[in-house]
Amino acid sequence: AAEQEAAGKNVGADGERMIIRSKTLRLEVESTTEAIEELRAMVKAHNGMIQDLQVATDTDDWLYRYDEYGSVAGDGAALRGWVTVRIPAESFDRFIDQAIALGEVKYQAEDSEDVTQQHVDMSARLANLRAEEGRLREFFDAAKDVEDMLAIETELNRIRQEIESLDAQVKYLERQAAMATVTIEL
Repeated sequence: AAEQEAAGKNVGADGERMIIRSKTLRLEVESTTEAIEELRAMVKAHNGMIQDLQVATDTDDWLYRYDEYGSVAGDGAALRGWVTVRIPAESFDRFIDQAIALGEVKYQAEDSEDVTQQHVDMSARLANLRAEEGRLREFFDAAKDVEDMLAIETELNRIRQEIESLDAQVKYLERQAAMATVTIEL
């Protein structure tokens, strides 16, 4: 619960849902280069991050491509661009409104996935595994012979691996829900 509250989510208790959101936009803009610079500023203002950025010229060559020596080889004008950004979920709608204002919307699609139940289930399993680990540690401390200690240690290692795996999955869901993904084609 403390981890959920720290992540801004108290799923289940107050009915708040854990939603993973994504949106795809295709915008016609006056200048791809200027639109990308504006998007960079918007992402920074919303405490987001650019996950992927691709820019192309009229020859279908990437604007930022490199030759065999590692030097930038592109010098054409940017005509197309694709930007994928991660934006805090609470800024999602404001960011989308600002992005749409950059040009004329030619296409848009939105997807959301409610992972509340999955998160609750995994968190409960994680709590149970941690309790089981605690009981096994007590058994280990009370063990009288080496054979029992080895058997308990083997089980402790298995439980610890499950805890680490499940903990990583729970944190992944929390990160995915905390940051929305927006892909914009310019």
